[in-house]
Amino acid sequence: MVFLQRKKNQREINRIDANEYISPLKEFRKEVSANSHQMVSAFTYLNLSDYHYYYKDPLKATQFSKIVRKGSDWAANHDGIYDSLILPLTKALEYQKQDLKVKNTGDWKYIWLFFPVVVLRDQLFSMDLSTSQRTLLPQGRISFVRHLEYGKITGFYLIDFLTFNHLGDYIENEVQQFVDHIIKLCTDDPKLFLKKQNY
Repeated sequence: MVFLQRKKNQREINRIDANEYISPLKEFRKEVSANSHQMVSAFTYLNLSDYHYYYKDPLKATQFSKIVRKGSDWAANHDGIYDSLILPLTKALEYQKQDLKVKNTGDWKYIWLFFPVVVLRDQLFSMDLSTSQRTLLPQGRISFVRHLEYGKITGFYLIDFLTFNHLGDYIENEVQQFVDHIIKLCTDDPKLFLKKQNY
């Protein structure tokens, strides 16, 4: 697979849509001035983008194709690729989110972190269209954000494409670093997700 990338613009850097991470509190109160506040997501309020591999990456994948052999040549094929990969993963994610049985009473609070992935047996490449030198670069992981409007599925979804050989590094380094930071937040402040602290 080959992903075309470009630099993220300011709007894409500032806008954070993290449908894959579910906090016990959907919103936190953020003071804007002495007399005003706004409600923001936990992901924004806790600055989690600073510790997440996708949000630290200055490049954004805009489209991708599967490169297949066609006779003696190679051809880019993207027919049905979104419907066969992206849509089933987002449906599975939304199903899992609806099926969560989270206890909201007592002292226990739950944070759910989902990492939808497509693991490839073959190679993964990127091409940065923001530079004059258009070369294919081998990659272990490329994250792809797609906006969907399909029935009840609406919003931006982040899906990671990995080579099989990169799977261990992805879990141990990229995912684990993000998870470890959230664990540290909760360890440092056990009452972080209690409503009475944020209102």
